[in-house]
Amino acid sequence: MTEAWVLSFTLVLVRLATFWMINPIWSSLKPPRQVKLGLVLALSVFWFSGLEEPAPLLLQNGSGATQWLVLGLMVLREVVLGGILGFSFHLFLIPMQIAGSYIGQEFGLSMATMTDPSTGAVNNIVSTLFQAIAVCVFFLLDLHHYIVYLLEYSFRLIPAGQAWNIEALQLATYEFASLTEQGLLICIPVAIAMFLGLIALLVLARAVPALNLFSIGLSIRLILGMAALMIFLPHLFAIFESQLREGLSFLERLLYQMASAP
Repeated sequence: MTEAWVLSFTLVLVRLATFWMINPIWSSLKPPRQVKLGLVLALSVFWFSGLEEPAPLLLQNGSGATQWLVLGLMVLREVVLGGILGFSFHLFLIPMQIAGSYIGQEFGLSMATMTDPSTGAVNNIVSTLFQAIAVCVFFLLDLHHYIVYLLEYSFRLIPAGQAWNIEALQLATYEFASLTEQGLLICIPVAIAMFLGLIALLVLARAVPALNLFSIGLSIRLILGMAALMIFLPHLFAIFESQLREGLSFLERLLYQMASAP
């Protein structure tokens, strides 16, 4: 019985540790390692204390090598589950990054790029700004409390050590395939304003050929883009909120399908 409880605590710890390690919102804050370790241990003890029965010990009468193989497979299954849940939080940030990258390119800021040390991805200034705004909206809406609820929901639907339906990953694949479309829908208002400004500059260049628009065109587009961004900023906040809530709803559906029988 003691071995079963130790196995249960190990599986709970592995799922939570993988989730917090891959979660992009948590990693973007870059907390100290002691804080990460303390949080994972505290949550593991919290959910472990609520278990009514330990994870089943399979092949108790088998050889030592077979038992270690089964234990390794159970731990690997929890690692994959925690990784899927943690990586699914990218659904909240990738559309904002796509929208910011497109708008930054239209601003003429393609050369003003920076590297995210947590992911190694190269983003422009507007993309980084959108990502920061999305994280701020996430905490302002108290959606960080929803992460704890989501983990509790995962342990209720898929207890530690229990198998889950891998066919549910098709839902995640479909959702990831639509990220580019969602990102472009976010930047539509600013993109339309930038497109109209470009048409006005082309008409002006046609009407006044002597005017050198190459020297002032970039500054005009940048000013126009910043003005459009400030005008549509409340609309962008509403889109960010809707995107975050839809992402959380998707995670609930994903967990439900993973818990359903194949």
